[in-house]
Amino acid sequence: QGGVGWGNLQQWQGRGVGTVPDWSNIITKKNLEISDLRKEAIKAKKDQQKQKMKISELENKLEERESEIARVTIENNKCKIEKDFKTQLENTWKDSYVKQIEKLKIELEEMSDDLRKKKVNLCDIKKHECDKCGLTVKTAGLLRRHNRIEHRIKLVNEIKLEVDDDEIVHP
Repeated sequence: QGGVGWGNLQQWQGRGVGTVPDWSNIITKKNLEISDLRKEAIKAKKDQQKQKMKISELENKLEERESEIARVTIENNKCKIEKDFKTQLENTWKDSYVKQIEKLKIELEEMSDDLRKKKVNLCDIKKHECDKCGLTVKTAGLLRRHNRIEHRIKLVNEIKLEVDDDEIVHP
């Protein structure tokens, strides 16, 4: 039987005396266990790859969301700045016009006071009348302009009519 300290084969396998081990069953069981472990390892690797892909996908989504948040934040800041600028511009514009209106009111009051002091009668201002049509204008320049435009056009039209009449009479 066995060597010193090792006992016999049946004792080593934990079997009693007289039983013969079935190595083919043991090998088949072990091969099945190994096959199952390999399948489990392959499944675990696939799951690990799926998890890595899922993590990668989630990281990409996270980066997209972070860049979107950054873009929206920049856009929001631009809108705030634009709104603040428009508000400041409007306030400045209003203040400027209010000051300008106040100055013009003061100037108008001063001019009306000066006018009252001089007691200028607007009816005393000399008026000019057109000799041809009786139109009354305030200045001599306006009268000259009136004569040049209105009466010259009438004169030119009359000359044209005369020339046209002469052409019809003398073909």
